[in-house]
Amino acid sequence: MVNPKAASSSLRKAFEKCAIETSGNIDKSFRDITYFGSIKSIRRLSGIKFIFTIVRDPASRIVSCWEQKVNRRDPAGFRFLNQYFFFYYPVIRFGQSFSRFMSAISRISDRFSEKHFMSQCKVVGYGEIPYSKLYTLENINKISDDLAPIVPYFSLDSIENVTGSSATNLCDDTKRLIRARYRQDFELYESLTGREIISDS
Repeated sequence: MVNPKAASSSLRKAFEKCAIETSGNIDKSFRDITYFGSIKSIRRLSGIKFIFTIVRDPASRIVSCWEQKVNRRDPAGFRFLNQYFFFYYPVIRFGQSFSRFMSAISRISDRFSEKHFMSQCKVVGYGEIPYSKLYTLENINKISDDLAPIVPYFSLDSIENVTGSSATNLCDDTKRLIRARYRQDFELYESLTGREIISDS
């Protein structure tokens, strides 16, 4: 499994629970079920392991990033901003509007992007890693059916916060900016779900 930044704390908790139920050796079971490594090392698992990743609605993902890391009105929000985005100040700054945040990150290429606003395709190595299957966060329960024969007692019943934030109230210009910045992410997500999120027009 390769899953940086897609409600990853909730997902990791679910896999940890699975490891506890599967074996008394929690660390070993967790390593057997999940793997967070380089693209090169994951390629070596092709044909040996069931390799999968999870992607989410690109628009909701970036709104969630802004809400949790930039727009939080508490000390934790300021700490998150300093922890993840200090390198980008003053382009990205605490409390800035979503439209300004989106305008800023639209000018930062994936090569120089922090993983929270880097394109998902870049983060998960889409096109470079031979995935057995791709899932969407919004249809995450389908994983249980596929993993049941591989991992006994696998369940995502306890997972929380999988729906994330909504991008429905954004103005058209901002929506177009999001789609332009994350075009490949939209194309991948829409190919998996069969529905268009934000149009080009």
